[in-house]
Amino acid sequence: MCPSNNNQTVSNCLIATSDSTLEPEGSSKNDNYLVRDILKNGWSSFGENSSPIWADYDAIEIMFCVEYEANGQSIIEPFSMNDVQEVKNGNIKYWSVYGHCIEGGIECLHDCINQSEASVLARHCEFMISCVLGEVEDE
Repeated sequence: MCPSNNNQTVSNCLIATSDSTLEPEGSSKNDNYLVRDILKNGWSSFGENSSPIWADYDAIEIMFCVEYEANGQSIIEPFSMNDVQEVKNGNIKYWSVYGHCIEGGIECLHDCINQSEASVLARHCEFMISCVLGEVEDE
């Protein structure tokens, strides 16, 4: 069954694989709760009570963002997963989930603390897109 836009009803096929870092001390929340926390607390790239319009996207991508100094200024730049081996893990500021816009380009949907959370959220986003595209049948 595809999830509704109602914040109280979220159904998905995610499997528990990681702890949520949304709480400072960490927690034993599984992936479903992580996605629910993100939906409850809002998407970092959208305004309050706003969420992605899934019909605008045809794919999802994870990128990591590196912070570095240039000309006395702090710069944060996204890199593709192909470059992850070349970057020291300590330089990675956060992991971002991007939607590929049907009309071209990409849009950042949400920033995550680590790669595990980004992967969980990316799977959820892919599921949402598949629901909109009719690739998943409602029960």
